[in-house]
Amino acid sequence: MRCDDPKCGCQPYPRKNRKVEIVLYGDQPDQFCPLNQQGSSIDVIFDPIGNAMILREIINDPTRKYTFWNFSVQLDAANLHFMNLEGLADGSLILTVRIRSSACAVRGSMISVKEKISGFAPPRLKSKLYNDLYVVVYLCDWPRQTLQLFLPEERLVEWKTVALILKSFGRITADQWSDMVWMKDRPSVAGLNWRAIERDVKIYKNRLAELKAKGKQKYAIEASRDNLPKRNRSNSIGRLS
Repeated sequence: MRCDDPKCGCQPYPRKNRKVEIVLYGDQPDQFCPLNQQGSSIDVIFDPIGNAMILREIINDPTRKYTFWNFSVQLDAANLHFMNLEGLADGSLILTVRIRSSACAVRGSMISVKEKISGFAPPRLKSKLYNDLYVVVYLCDWPRQTLQLFLPEERLVEWKTVALILKSFGRITADQWSDMVWMKDRPSVAGLNWRAIERDVKIYKNRLAELKAKGKQKYAIEASRDNLPKRNRSNSIGRLS
């Protein structure tokens, strides 16, 4: 039975309540823009069917009931270059993507935006998703733009979230997604480096392809020898020796 002393060891450990954090980077040192701000919350939605990532900012009005302002930006995976998905020591994830030039207005303007207002009061804050992310990307103000998302551990479902993200960006197939979601004795996501895994798999596949090619070449040479007439075969073997 727990006592009333808040400092006693019998009290439950306070649950973390960290928020999703998103930062927009450019090539220059001064091109650094956090998209979080006091008084609003940012969430991220991954769509494995439509292959997209949706960023959503909600600004609530603490002085009015049922009054909020919602702004969302949808970035299709086709307009993003997947950089890496990394697992931190506490089980949180860091997702890094680069925005392709096809997303800006000059090259195609492939960004979908939605705005929803509940109530009659104007928003208390200016949306950073709109003023910093959407405007910068849409107007191509920075030659290269990189998004880095911090996804806290308490808001994840370990490998299920990893599989959801990878499937949304087309890094794994539907069968691989199923294997990752339903595998038993799953290790921690801490220390995950998906780019390193992809490099190792690519090296393994290349080595396997080389071995198969050498095996086929050896089989073809032996088959050609077997098809030679007996006299020609002995002469051929003698010449080879």
